[in-house]
Amino acid sequence: MRNDARDTLMTPTPRELEVLALICDGHPTKRIAELLGVSVKTVACHREKLLEKAAAHDVVHLFRWAIERGYVSVERKPSER
Repeated sequence: MRNDARDTLMTPTPRELEVLALICDGHPTKRIAELLGVSVKTVACHREKLLEKAAAHDVVHLFRWAIERGYVSVERKPSER
């Protein structure tokens, strides 16, 4: 497989990015499902795909991967200061 095709497969989809942001905000799977109007199973599936794309074994490594690639930032919201 060519590198550009592989990179495309490893890039999160827009929905996966939504799930990723909510994971990184600390929301549990059930709450993410409620916020997005999908099933818990769907969120779990997105989480697994993200872990696979990040070659991560847990959410900590997933969060680190997301920061390194600019998918999320660690800036605090004004209400958290």
